[in-house]
Amino acid sequence: MTGHTGWFHGLGDAARLRIVELLAHHGELSVNQLVCQLNVPQPAISKHLRVLRDGNVVCVRKQGVRRFYSLDTASMTSVRHFLANLPHTSTV
Repeated sequence: MTGHTGWFHGLGDAARLRIVELLAHHGELSVNQLVCQLNVPQPAISKHLRVLRDGNVVCVRKQGVRRFYSLDTASMTSVRHFLANLPHTSTV
């Protein structure tokens, strides 16, 4: 996905949004830590993380056989800039 589309798609699921919240709070978590925090099977977590990776929402760091995930801060900055520059509309 291009532009910010993948980012917003990544956040379009409650489980993925919860993963983002956990990463924002903890900084970096392994797949196993996410499984324990969310009480969701590992294959489901991996699938969600794949969507988040593809959308540039998270980054992965490999350490041996383990993978640690964190938020992609550069991508977050870009999305914040995009949102800040949207025209403001008022409601009547």
